[in-house]
Amino acid sequence: MRIRIITVFVVGIVTISLASCSPAVRDSYVANPSGSIATLETLNTPAAASDVAAGKEFLTSTGTKATGTMSTGVSIIGVDGLASFSIPAGYYDGTKTATAQDADLVAGNIVSGTTIFGVTGNIIPAYPACTDSALNAGQCSTAASRYVSATLGAAVTGSNGQLTKTIPAGFYDGSTSCTMSDTNLVAGNIMQSVTIFGVGGSIVNRGTLDASGATAYPGAGYYNGTPTLPAASKIASGSQILGVDGTASFPDFMGTTLYRDKTTAEITQRAENDTGTCTPPGDTDRKNCESNAGTWSPTVPTNHRVVPAFMKDDDGYTGTSATYAPRPTVDCGSGIGTVEGRIADCESKNASSSPWTGSTKGNSGQGTWRLVTRQGANKEVWRDERTGMLWSSAVTTSDNWCRAAGNIENDTGYGGYCVSTNYQPDRATAAQSWCAEVGPSAMSKVSGTCSNGIAYTAAAGCTGAGGTWTANTETWSAGAYLAAKGGMGLQGSATSPSVLWRLPTIYDYKIADANGIRMVLPDMGNAGGFRPVVDASTGGINYEWSASVYSSMRGFAWIFYGYRGGVESHARSLAYVVRCVGR
Repeated sequence: MRIRIITVFVVGIVTISLASCSPAVRDSYVANPSGSIATLETLNTPAAASDVAAGKEFLTSTGTKATGTMSTGVSIIGVDGLASFSIPAGYYDGTKTATAQDADLVAGNIVSGTTIFGVTGNIIPAYPACTDSALNAGQCSTAASRYVSATLGAAVTGSNGQLTKTIPAGFYDGSTSCTMSDTNLVAGNIMQSVTIFGVGGSIVNRGTLDASGATAYPGAGYYNGTPTLPAASKIASGSQILGVDGTASFPDFMGTTLYRDKTTAEITQRAENDTGTCTPPGDTDRKNCESNAGTWSPTVPTNHRVVPAFMKDDDGYTGTSATYAPRPTVDCGSGIGTVEGRIADCESKNASSSPWTGSTKGNSGQGTWRLVTRQGANKEVWRDERTGMLWSSAVTTSDNWCRAAGNIENDTGYGGYCVSTNYQPDRATAAQSWCAEVGPSAMSKVSGTCSNGIAYTAAAGCTGAGGTWTANTETWSAGAYLAAKGGMGLQGSATSPSVLWRLPTIYDYKIADANGIRMVLPDMGNAGGFRPVVDASTGGINYEWSASVYSSMRGFAWIFYGYRGGVESHARSLAYVVRCVGR
């Protein structure tokens, strides 16, 4: 017979019933004297039905069979967003799970490089806030409404003449500048009393320009219109100014040589020609009068004389009927590369001397002269404004015609001067010349002059003959010229205009004399000590060579009286003053 042993779990006591056990089994236990149940173990916290899985049987502390009521646990999913939640009571057999969940647990909410609950993030972390108006050494993030640039802006300079310049992208810290420039932004381009970008103007506001020719040109400046056009008679024939075709010819520009007092306004030769009356009246000049079948009756211009006044109408030598130009005392014109620039410099420094205006200081149609250079006392160059020719001071006081003119032609039979080495010592290779630097033969400067009047190539010949040698300091190839020429010659430079000099013809002298040359140059006319206003002028030194040969006797050439203005012919071997005319 099999005996079933039942283990009973009783809260507080465990007992075993042996009544139905076999003797062998019973003998293995120790029985108490009454033969009742033996106590094996006492339970401190006996299980209740709720402590035993549902459907599982157990014995109570009284030995009664009971069935557990403890529920079986299931898998749990927490509320969204809760990382911690309660697990319901019950029995869990190890196959169930508890899961927390959050809809925001996605890669787009997790920093790149970080994994949370198996989700790897992909967002870039925010950088520290950027510092405004500074160079941020590390990566940083900006607040809203901020500009970000990797470039620190530099100073901005516009192109010449550009008023607006695009500022390059970048950060500017307040220490850089933006500059616009224009080379034309100078005082000379801006009206007086007007300031543009800090540059005050110097242009004189001349108002309305009277271009009729009736008034003198007031000088450079701003003119706001030309309501009065020039008359055709004031414009050279063949030329047009402001739409007016010119009809003027020589008489319109040349002052009349009819004598007058210096206080009487000069008139042109045309005005003298047209002084008269037409019958019948209407035309104001002979040409139109006679073209219209009128009769022209010439009259004498007011305050002019057709009969000379014995004590007034002279050659101007004494300086009473015509006024000498005051001697300039300040050197001027040097180091300036244009003739006009030199004239402006001289008139700025010697305003009382230049210009000399024959219309107010002459008595017989003289013109205007302007000082071009002064390089020491009586070393001056002047320009005749009527012809535009430049006149030097005397380059030497004593030399023969051949070297004055730069001529080495074979003049055998006509004195034989220029073929002789007594007058042209270098004629085998070159023509020595005081003025001309170019010619039909090779030209070279005159080496110097000897007091005995003989031409030598070097000082030795002169001093050996008992003479005194004066060297010519010119060096044409280096652009070094005499002060009497204003330091100017054919070899021009940035600081000296190129001037082509030559020996004047007798006609050059006659025209220049009519224009007033003897009243202007320092070594013509009366000596300064005998002038009405005493000055340091040397006055006329001697006769002056011209380039014109005397046709009836070709061993002679025409000379000009630098002091009184007459002309004569003298042997070309003689030693006279040499002066140059240039352009």
